[in-house]
Amino acid sequence: MAQRRLGLRELARLAQSSHPTVKAVLEGTRLPASHTILLLELALDLPLYPSRLFEELRPTADD
Repeated sequence: MAQRRLGLRELARLAQSSHPTVKAVLEGTRLPASHTILLLELALDLPLYPSRLFEELRPTADD
């Protein structure tokens, strides 16, 4: 987040999630749903979960 200069609320907005949910996931006090992980991956443009789902759904320059 710091590298992208994203605040918690901005990351939550980009991930289409609530900021309390994102905060709890980042603090490790809540296990995220797979859907939340996917939304965070897309918002940050980096894989957080070891799966090919991120690569398959990642927007390309052609999209």
